[in-house]
Order: sequence, then C-alpha cells, then structure tokens
Amino acid sequence: DYHEVVKTLRKLLSDSMVVVVATSATAIGNLANGLGKEFASLAKGSIGSLLDRLKEKDKRVTEAVHAALDKIFAKALTLCDVPEEVAVSLGPKGAAKAKPEIFRMLKRVVDTRPSSVSGPPAKNLKPLMEACGKATGDSSPDIREGAAAVLASLLTACGPAPLKSTLDGLDEKKRSKVESMAGGAAAA
Repeated sequence: DYHEVVKTLRKLLSDSMVVVVATSATAIGNLANGLGKEFASLAKGSIGSLLDRLKEKDKRVTEAVHAALDKIFAKALTLCDVPEEVAVSLGPKGAAKAKPEIFRMLKRVVDTRPSSVSGPPAKNLKPLMEACGKATGDSSPDIREGAAAVLASLLTACGPAPLKSTLDGLDEKKRSKVESMAGGAAAA
C-alpha cells in the first residue's frame, strides 16, 4: 500500500525548496511508471497537485512535473479518467502561470496517445473540452494558442462529433483556426 508514501509526496510538492518539489514529482512519476494501473487511484489524487506546480518559474520543477505527468498518462491513467481535475486547473481558480504548461502537456498526451481519448471515452472529456473552449477567449495569447492547439489535437483524435457543442460555442474565427490546425496536423 503506497497511500502514505504518495500522501507525503503530495505534501512535499508544496515545499518551498525547488529540489524537494522536483524530487517528489519525480518519485510520483516513478511510482506511476513502476506500478502502472495499480497506481491509478493514487495518481488521480495527485494530478491536481502536480498541475498546480506547473506555475513554477524554475525549469527543474516544470521538467520534473512534465516527466511525472507523462509517466502517469503513459502507465496509470488516461485523460478520460481525470477530465474534471484538469478542467479545474484550467478554470478561474487555476493558476494563470500554469495554464500554458497544462495546455502543452495536454497536447502532448493527446498527440502521443490518441487512442486514449477517442471512441466512447471521448464523451467523458466534456469538462475538459469546455474548459479549452473558454480558454480560447483568454486575454493571454499563450493560453489562447494552447487551448486552440489542444482542441485541434482532440478534433484529430476524436473526430468532430464529441467536440460539436464546444466548437459550436466558438466564434467563426476561432473555430476555423482550430479546424485548420487540426487539418494541418492530419496532413502532417
């Protein structure tokens, strides 16, 4: 049972020392890598803490967190398992500095594992799709671009049906941008 270990590692993620935060993120990623699906419930509880640490300026922390998230999504979870957790991090209560990094991670996850978000599980992604749709109207260009890139990747992976309501909520300019990005990705 790794519950206590992960609980302690999550606590250490909020430490003020950069090395402690990076090491604890690395440890969570290594647990996910080694335990795989057995780590899913503990990984799900760690996602919010990890996403929150993407706001750090220190490159060691963001790289360690990205590596941990990559291992979690490769071995323990899919995006369909945690759409609410990710949507909360992208919502108004999420750290603005973390959002571009979260979009970067989401795009990477969708592009490297499109089968994890396509088919029937795609309907579970509605909160995530809505958060991305809202973020296309953000005042920060990094957040707008990131959100459009994630929507384009989801459009390529899932097809237009699951994204219909999200795309219908976008103005014509944003919608055509997402569709052209998806078309470019499909052609590549």
